[in-house]
Amino acid sequence: MRTIVLSLTVAALCLPATITRSYWNEPTETVLQSPDGTFEIQYIAPNKEDGDARIMVVSKADPNEKQLLMTEPSFWDNLWQSSPDSKWLATTVRHAHEITSMEVFRRTEGIKFDKIRDFTTRAWASLSSKRNHTHQEEGIIDFVTWSPDSARLLMKLRGPVYNDAHDRPWFTSWSVYFNLQTQKFEYTAYLDWWNPQVFKSPSADDYDQRMDLAPASAEPLTDTISEEDWKKRQTEADRALNQTYHQVLAKVGAGDAADIRSREIDWIKNRDKIADEFAQRGTPANPTLRRLQSLVDTTNERTADLKRDYLDSNSD
Repeated sequence: MRTIVLSLTVAALCLPATITRSYWNEPTETVLQSPDGTFEIQYIAPNKEDGDARIMVVSKADPNEKQLLMTEPSFWDNLWQSSPDSKWLATTVRHAHEITSMEVFRRTEGIKFDKIRDFTTRAWASLSSKRNHTHQEEGIIDFVTWSPDSARLLMKLRGPVYNDAHDRPWFTSWSVYFNLQTQKFEYTAYLDWWNPQVFKSPSADDYDQRMDLAPASAEPLTDTISEEDWKKRQTEADRALNQTYHQVLAKVGAGDAADIRSREIDWIKNRDKIADEFAQRGTPANPTLRRLQSLVDTTNERTADLKRDYLDSNSD
């Protein structure tokens, strides 16, 4: 039986912070700083274990100016991400049994945010519009990234499929955009090329390896970053990955180090394949920019994964 491993990806321009539960010593915790520096997201632990936590957006200019975004049971866990322009927030909420939903908030003015209604339901409906077998397909939503122009949010849907003629129990990397300008879910030619592969022989031995090639970058509506700036970002991303990689190797034992080196070789191959496809099929049609964008996104994602798996305090 295939084991589905929950993985979390990270935006190239805004790495999310994992919420650490700290009920008595640190009841309030900053879990995200906005890219524009105007606000932060705070997790306020309940006074008792069976109470609800509060998620607040707090002004950096005036810490007394706050807005309640949502409440959640204390046993939930989530990650917060901000769009590059700080006008949108997304959180992947991890419920019991590794089921996740997603909430998205639109900034209206100041630090005021409005929640997009029925976001998770609408995300699954976008998949249902593409497939015949939709019974109980709801399962896990993974945040992937924002487009560099803050026009699209890319996410990945994972879940069970029933009544399938080929008895395919899971799909793991169905990709869909939420267009932040139209506030509708959408597919491009790039996603339409990828998504049918998700349902091809999930029981095959190489299925997980093929799913490692899932889209990792969100196509912008317009190019807002120059080639020179993308190259600078690539240099910074490569430097950060190299530093993290050597920190990990210095921390782990010989056996784990050999495994990490092997995985790094596989990751480099996958990185190049993903970049090639994104350069060929991504829009706006500019292979040079699309390839650079993909390299930056996948490199930053790899750095975040290594930190989470080996360097974070809760990874031991």
